[in-house]
Amino acid sequence: MGAKNSRPSPTSYVPESNVELVFEDITLHFDGLSRELRDKLNQQLDIKEGILNERASTFNYSSIVGQPKLDTHVFDDFHRYFASTIRHKHLLPRGYKFFGNDNHGKILKFLLRYNAFFTPALTVKHDHDGNRLWVIKTLDTNHSTWYSKIVTAYDPSFPRVNVVLGGEMLDVVSYEVYINGDDRTEDIDEEHVLRYLLVTLCYFAEVVHALIHIFDVILTTALLHATQHDDVQSLWAQQFADNTNLQYLEAKLSLFNSDGAINNVGFHSQTSLLRPIAKDLLTQWLRFHSAEDVVRHFLFSGIYATGTDEDIREVHEGSLFLAEWRKHAALLPEYGRELLYVFNRRHQYSVEVTNDNITSYMHSIGRHVSTITTLHSWVELMGAFALLHGNTLSMTRLLMTPAIFRYLGSGTHAHDYTADDALLLEKLSNTVMKLEPGRYFFSGSTLATPVGYPLLQAVMNKYDGLISGTKLSYYMQMMENEDMVRDYGWIMTDYCPDGVDGKQITLSTYL
Repeated sequence: MGAKNSRPSPTSYVPESNVELVFEDITLHFDGLSRELRDKLNQQLDIKEGILNERASTFNYSSIVGQPKLDTHVFDDFHRYFASTIRHKHLLPRGYKFFGNDNHGKILKFLLRYNAFFTPALTVKHDHDGNRLWVIKTLDTNHSTWYSKIVTAYDPSFPRVNVVLGGEMLDVVSYEVYINGDDRTEDIDEEHVLRYLLVTLCYFAEVVHALIHIFDVILTTALLHATQHDDVQSLWAQQFADNTNLQYLEAKLSLFNSDGAINNVGFHSQTSLLRPIAKDLLTQWLRFHSAEDVVRHFLFSGIYATGTDEDIREVHEGSLFLAEWRKHAALLPEYGRELLYVFNRRHQYSVEVTNDNITSYMHSIGRHVSTITTLHSWVELMGAFALLHGNTLSMTRLLMTPAIFRYLGSGTHAHDYTADDALLLEKLSNTVMKLEPGRYFFSGSTLATPVGYPLLQAVMNKYDGLISGTKLSYYMQMMENEDMVRDYGWIMTDYCPDGVDGKQITLSTYL
């Protein structure tokens, strides 16, 4: 590092030959990285033994093969095995249901309230008396939400459900069911309606989940390139790099390959329809600049597009949707400012050069693709999507319930579970059973700070303490209603301290 007051030259980033296509016209570049950093991006998985989950034995997933899909007890052995891998069960009520109950009306309500993968499906309207109603349209010719856009690529023979939910209680007011475009509402009971809706919502969530990993590797690669001029910033950046490329490749295969989890093994998506829609959503994210952009233009985008000023104010200031998620996200702007202050304390031009380098790299991935130009935007966006990624854990649990899983894989066309279904169950369980302790965005334990520069560690420790306090306070408040936690804690515990119900608000490179 040069003298404290001399400005390092920004990197004039010129992409070389080593590129990886994400979508058409969006590329990743690795040539500007050292061999050490490239190895870090591509390292083999090394999940540390810790406080979260441990796999005492290997479950025989093939035991479901040949079992009838209508038998709701087929998954009992798997659910018991899963529960046996969760440590600290004493922190949960006696009789805790790790996969909930079969009250899918309430499950939908809790997912909408607590899980950020599901709120983008919501729009709002009012009845003749002025009462606020929440609307989810799976079949929507106006494509008023990202959910309705993405679901157009789902199996065209699968039922599409439009549902209206009432006020604060989110009770079902009315619904419509369409099969191959025909209105079949009169033929289908409400329980099946809710299952169909949850399946398409989970399809949307899994597409978003895969895109998060692709978004993550773009941001991570940008940061690694942008911080090489400053050894402290570079060390801080490297904590985000573990396993990033492996997760990106897995996400890419899931989205684009004909035999990927989203396109065939799991959801029977139509790749040619999904690809341009997914690219549009990723491009929108790459034009965000803050966590508030994520909230306004993605998580609550349907509500902002259809609601009144009063509706928007109630959602933004109230506690009905994503109250805990927004508490975590509220820390991101100040966290970013304090990190930048620390970096500039060491060298007054350090962040300015990083901003130049981020701008150069993000311009290099594609023409008019990204408008991210600052380290502060990077911090807010990486943090917001890490919070969203943490909700993968409860969403995936829903997929591993027999009422929902029977529609995946071989689908309802098959009477019994197949070997491909068993493989899908194993893949889903790996998503929620391999977590690395301390690997969450605000963690203070993932960085080995250089000797003689404790300020960075102090900032990280400060926010680790703040977020840990927020999690603990939430857990204590949640446990005041043990009956509710017993049935729906598998959704609510996403925001608890690490290890409660095997949960963690985790970085998207956790496995």
